[in-house]
Amino acid sequence: MEDLRAKYELGQAIIGELNQKEFIKLFDKILRVRNILTSFDEFENDTQLTERGLQDYQSVYMTSTKTLRVSKLLIRKISMKI
Repeated sequence: MEDLRAKYELGQAIIGELNQKEFIKLFDKILRVRNILTSFDEFENDTQLTERGLQDYQSVYMTSTKTLRVSKLLIRKISMKI
């Protein structure tokens, strides 16, 4: 979580494909760990990230993954025409 907050502040745009890829990898790891931890009662009291903050990061995550997918499709279409 510290890396996420330090590198990618909420409200700041993630500029560049490499930065988007790094954000996606980092947030994907957080989502996986969070999914595992939600089965434990102690995790319910976790206050590292508010529900609103989680939703904001998820929005950035979904937008970034969609942007990268569209980029890849455009590159494939262009390369097929050549």
